[in-house]
Amino acid sequence: GKRSTDAGSLSEAEREGRRVVQKLLPFLRKYVPGQEGLCLVSTGPRIGVRESRRIVGDYRLTVDDYLSCRTFPDDIARNAYFIDLHAASSETAARAKSISDAENERAERRHYELPPGESHGIPFRCLLPQGVRNLIVAGRCLSADRAVQGAVRVMPVCFALGEAAGIAAAFAARHTNGDIRLIEVEAVRMRLRKNGAYLP
Repeated sequence: GKRSTDAGSLSEAEREGRRVVQKLLPFLRKYVPGQEGLCLVSTGPRIGVRESRRIVGDYRLTVDDYLSCRTFPDDIARNAYFIDLHAASSETAARAKSISDAENERAERRHYELPPGESHGIPFRCLLPQGVRNLIVAGRCLSADRAVQGAVRVMPVCFALGEAAGIAAAFAARHTNGDIRLIEVEAVRMRLRKNGAYLP
């Protein structure tokens, strides 16, 4: 595996991906009907990173929260995406195993999907790094178990978290001198609902 926090490692992963594509082209031309004239126009400019660092937030979203479709009083987003984990490098897997609880390990052994129509909440506290007064994060770096991060790192959830973080930051700048923990989370939730967010 490659290290997502190391520029050299990411560059090597991009080069490796381009080498693999070049090896696949002759196979596709030879064995896939209608692809004899196939040519490569371009490849992605950057490799996709599925997971990297996550904050330790005021609340850590857990597998149990996911499986029980939990709702929180400070929900700022909902998620119904399935837990989508890929093999980690042996070093990452060993580190994750040493810090994971039984629920996290159970989820990593199986593919979990919520029943149709069900979802779980993502509380505002997952965006707040512990011990920092004026910082909010959004996206795949939120405070969550590795297994749950495999469900909430998808684009629709990241969009929702980004919208909530932006609204919260604006409220903090306007009303609390930048202290994100002093804002009224219900005001953020009301603005999100006004913008069309689903928050039961």
